Amino acid sequence: SGTTKATMQFNLPSTGQFEDPVLDKTFPIVDSNGLQRNVTASFSKRPDDNQWMMDFKADNLTNAVQTPGNTFQMTTGAGTGKILKLGPGNRNISVQSEFIPSAVVPGMFQGLKVGDSISLTGTTANDGTYEISALASDFGSITISAATPLLGGPETVTTAGGATSTRVVGTPLIFSQKGQLTSPITPTINLSWDNGATNTVAFDLFGSTQLNGGFDVNEFGQDGLTSANMKEVSFDEKGHVVGRFTDGTSRIVYKVPLAIFSNVNGLEAKTGSLYEESNLSGTRTSVFVDTGGIATIHTNSLELSNVDLATQFTQMIQVQQAYNSSATVFKTVDELTTTARDLKR
Repeated sequence: SGTTKATMQFNLPSTGQFEDPVLDKTFPIVDSNGLQRNVTASFSKRPDDNQWMMDFKADNLTNAVQTPGNTFQMTTGAGTGKILKLGPGNRNISVQSEFIPSAVVPGMFQGLKVGDSISLTGTTANDGTYEISALASDFGSITISAATPLLGGPETVTTAGGATSTRVVGTPLIFSQKGQLTSPITPTINLSWDNGATNTVAFDLFGSTQLNGGFDVNEFGQDGLTSANMKEVSFDEKGHVVGRFTDGTSRIVYKVPLAIFSNVNGLEAKTGSLYEESNLSGTRTSVFVDTGGIATIHTNSLELSNVDLATQFTQMIQVQQAYNSSATVFKTVDELTTTARDLKR
């Protein structure tokens, strides 16, 4: 079965800075086709205090959507503090400070990735949808793919305008002043794979922190099971049939019911010490041993024995020999008695 739930408890460094490298943790999940996948959670510090972005990536992953989250949207123009600057020559789009035109505002495109589409509005001649081919390390600017070049000339968008993307950017992880994760505690990711498999994984991040020290994942667990063949079975006292699989796991595959009849003596005898329901026995009522309280199951009691057959055969031979000896003695005594009687006559 595919992974639907996962727990992750981690610590992000309280000394982390926006320009620091992304922190990655790779972990296994199982897709809906039973195939194990390695997914990487990437943590990047936001310019805002006590906030981090958590994004997911993997080989052969075609789409990843997080909830809670929102479609990427950015408003620029006079009065917003941010100005959108477009450079068709180098296919660059950057966000600069309205008050310090030479300063790029970092983090504005954080959450987007290469291959995403972005739409511009409010420009003079560059409105349209474009594909991202590169992002600056500070997420303050992006480069547009040559396949979707900017159509107009260079411009600075000073009126109300901006950019939007169809990509849903996950809500930032927000930590309290004491370093405890306050939201979101239970995010969900929807993953789509290139073979048609999917995953909807509900994460439990309870207990995660932003404290002094390094990046560390203290706990991770998930409920998925990969496809495997059953190699052996066993039974337990509750009547469960437990299958053991080639991937080292074991799980209950069946539960043996017990049958109750109103007239047990009315069962029809069959070959091989088997009995079948009949009109005389009545219709069976099925119960389980751990709920009915009418019987107990002793595992392995039919296959194993506490009797040593060699010893029992030896004792049987000894008894037989003793019997034969005693019989011979009695026969001899009887013959002597008969002879003595005949001599007297």
